Amino acid sequence: MKKCHIFLGILLAVTGVVSSAGAVTIDADISGDFDFHNDILTVDFTLDTDRMVTFFTSSWITGGADAVLFLWDSAGNWLGSASGYNDDASTAGSELSGGVSYSYGEFDVLKQDVTLGAGDYIATLSITGNYPVGYPGVGNLSAGYGWDLAAPVPITDGHYDFHMVGISSYTVRGASAPIPEPTTLALMTLGGSLLALRRKFSYNA
Repeated sequence: MKKCHIFLGILLAVTGVVSSAGAVTIDADISGDFDFHNDILTVDFTLDTDRMVTFFTSSWITGGADAVLFLWDSAGNWLGSASGYNDDASTAGSELSGGVSYSYGEFDVLKQDVTLGAGDYIATLSITGNYPVGYPGVGNLSAGYGWDLAAPVPITDGHYDFHMVGISSYTVRGASAPIPEPTTLALMTLGGSLLALRRKFSYNA
């Protein structure tokens, strides 16, 4: 059912940042397409320190998907209506990701400055209207989404550009990702090196 074409961008301070305390901060830019109305984008991400994170899309404003965001802890428990959900930005504006300004529209996702503790989390992006089973009384991600059992309906406006600002690392689960472009691959290598150095110095401390 899911066929997502993902283009990954990991931007480190050159576009990635390692603070004096050793925390790694990156911005993730994930682009692809919902081919069917019940496709789900699932992203596992990690924070190595307590921090504020911003999530947004910049695709509806250019004719892409009207998406909805849900945030979950590592066990798949929904983080709640205050911190773990966004259906639209309500107004137009712009946000920075990796030093680039991206415009968003009224029906793009915008969840700014969400305070999260260090740990592992899950972000899911779907077409608006396809909500987790039980919404608004959402329980666990394992229950699935309301349209999971529906016959997939092809859509033509399913492109998404999803941005996660201020995380430490991430992986896209259940999607087929192409080999990154050379510049992206170099940045990913740099990020891995920075993490390795951080671990080395923390072990030697």
